[in-house]
Parts: sequence; structure tokens; C-alpha cells
Amino acid sequence: MSWQSHPEVDPSIWFIGESGQPEWVVVRPALFPAKSAKRPANWHELADNYARLSDKGHFASVAIASAYQPFNSSDEDPVPLWRGHHLDVDYTGLE
Repeated sequence: MSWQSHPEVDPSIWFIGESGQPEWVVVRPALFPAKSAKRPANWHELADNYARLSDKGHFASVAIASAYQPFNSSDEDPVPLWRGHHLDVDYTGLE
């Protein structure tokens, strides 16, 4: 249905689910060495705000690292992320 990329605006994604009804997704990034992001502290407030449009919400954690530093080792300092350079992304699905 729609998406937006502004990190401070929720939800990030609206789509039509398998039930044929709208569903929403809140996306949060995790930067290396973190391997997953946490749900926002105001998750229940967000769900209440969107309930008039849909009671089906999801959370998506997207972990990001430099492609020159895959998620194999968290013992080293993070390599900076540079615009236009490759990234390594880890996403395991909607929660």
C-alpha cells in the first residue's frame, strides 16, 4: 500500500496481508556489532494509534554492517558505513 524511509515516522510500511486486510510494519535498524534491534518502547501506543485502520502490526529488525565487515565477528571495532559503498544486511523476517 505504501512505504516511507524517514526513520522517525512510524509505521514504515503498510501492505495488504494474506487476510486481504491492511497490516503495518515498524522497522528499526541495528548497527554492527548489534545483531538485532529492539521494538520501540512505545509499541503498545503505536498499536493503539493504528488500531482504527488495522489491528495487525509487525516489527522488523534490520541489522546493518559494512560489507567489509560481515557479522561474523563482534570483537572488532565497527567499520564506518559510507554512502555509495556496499553494506551487509541481516533480516530474518517479520515479528
